[in-house]
Amino acid sequence: MATAAVAALIGNLDKIFGFLGKYGPQKQTITAEYRQKLRQQLIDVVLLQVVKRLADSLPHKIQLDLRREEERQRVGQRHLPANQAAASADPFIHREVDVSTAEFLKRDDVQGRLLILGEPGAGKTNELLKVAKAMLQQALDADDAPLPIIFELSEWSQTLGVTFSHWLSQQLKEKYAVPIAVSQQWIKQNQLMPLLDGLDELRRVDDAENTLLEKLDKKRQAKQIQCMRAINEFLDVHPRIRMVVCCRRLEYEALEYEHGYLNRLKRKIYLQELNNRQIEDYSTVYGRGLLWETLQSQPTLLELARSPLFLLMLVATYRGQPIHNADELLDLYIERQLDDLTHQDAYPRGKAPNIGQTHHYLSWLATKLEDQEMTEFLIERLQPTWLERERDQRLYEISIGLIFGLSIGVSTGLSVGLSFGMIAGLFLGWLFGLLFGLVSWMTFGMHWKDR
Repeated sequence: MATAAVAALIGNLDKIFGFLGKYGPQKQTITAEYRQKLRQQLIDVVLLQVVKRLADSLPHKIQLDLRREEERQRVGQRHLPANQAAASADPFIHREVDVSTAEFLKRDDVQGRLLILGEPGAGKTNELLKVAKAMLQQALDADDAPLPIIFELSEWSQTLGVTFSHWLSQQLKEKYAVPIAVSQQWIKQNQLMPLLDGLDELRRVDDAENTLLEKLDKKRQAKQIQCMRAINEFLDVHPRIRMVVCCRRLEYEALEYEHGYLNRLKRKIYLQELNNRQIEDYSTVYGRGLLWETLQSQPTLLELARSPLFLLMLVATYRGQPIHNADELLDLYIERQLDDLTHQDAYPRGKAPNIGQTHHYLSWLATKLEDQEMTEFLIERLQPTWLERERDQRLYEISIGLIFGLSIGVSTGLSVGLSFGMIAGLFLGWLFGLLFGLVSWMTFGMHWKDR
């Protein structure tokens, strides 16, 4: 608007628009070739991310084979016929899954639609990453193979008029810059395979601070059920699309009790807790015989080790020191990671923070993520409201004002320069940009403080 006003005064509006039209960013025409090129680029990016997440995970560094058992009934069916229930002491368990989850998805009775359940730390997210990696490798070899993308359900929110399909597209646009028109075409052609993680972590509720705890739990559970219904509606509209959903078992069973079902999914598997034999064998293989002896004498610690996550942490950190609970184990694991020599090159020489500073920064970040009810930290989602010190707030305000001012100054300098020369244009542009930046800083600063 400012550029148009200045240019109109000096009669160069047509020249400015012509210049910007010739050298400015061009609108991308969405063709089949463009969609295919974008698909290939997205596969490369997502595969790199998945491989890195798997490589950085404890289960990758210390291999552990998890037991996965298939539940007999279809998702949403709480009771088996009497003749089938009598065939097993536990009517909900059919048999142990002896193939990878990616292979299990190919079964005719699964049809690529699966629910993965497990206790906290059972490895649900890691299992989802393995599925993503296997499916991405298939997508590299076959153009008609679906494109698996992991979505965090903790970020879902019910917005009036926004379907689950469009929420998926918005996530792809925000995280991977995929145009909504392209992702919607992928969905219509069954070329997208959503891998939905953290149904149990969908906890954000408006006005949570002023809501009683009991009512807050009910609101959160109602939101989870709304999300499940949105997923079911999405799968009804797209009956051939494949999908995997992860959730903690207890939370999902609580949702089922409130009549919330993901009944458009075909089958579900349960990631089992570790038994004594697995824990003993695993400790022995990695030379932690002393750990197994300690676990036998400490029932509380043994129960903790039934979680694959905590067992992996115990194997990585235990050296005979006393550990009585999960908090002590987590503290010890963090100390081991900070002392790991393989992490020493993360900072320039002499610039690395000490252990106390690192604890402070991690605690601050964890607090902010908890306040925002976020499960994944993305640097592009940092908000000015996270700043706590006044000088940091002031510096942010000045930076925003200077950026706006520079943008307007360049536009104004270009406009004036076409008529009076580039020297005059640069000077007037600098002056106008400085004034506009000052106004923007004052306006933005007052508006931001009022939030």
